[in-house]
Amino acid sequence: MVNMGGGASPRVSTYNDPTLMKNSPFGQEWLKTLLASVKIARPGLPEIVPVTEFRDVFGIALSNMIGGADPAMELRKATESFAPVLQQLLKT
Repeated sequence: MVNMGGGASPRVSTYNDPTLMKNSPFGQEWLKTLLASVKIARPGLPEIVPVTEFRDVFGIALSNMIGGADPAMELRKATESFAPVLQQLLKT
């Protein structure tokens, strides 16, 4: 799956294969980022209590991106829009 560019392996040992690391269609920067994130990642999805608001805000951003809008700008706007909701959640 990883050799063909179909996704990431949940097993770190997969990335010990030098052939995989050399020939990955994902590129070296992606692999380095993946291995760095494994050190701090927690399995599972993040718990977002206001999931409806999250889906609405980021769903609009995704729809805009599909329509041709700049992804960086859309994600920045969505993050800024959702920030007050997230901050309120962190206070509770």
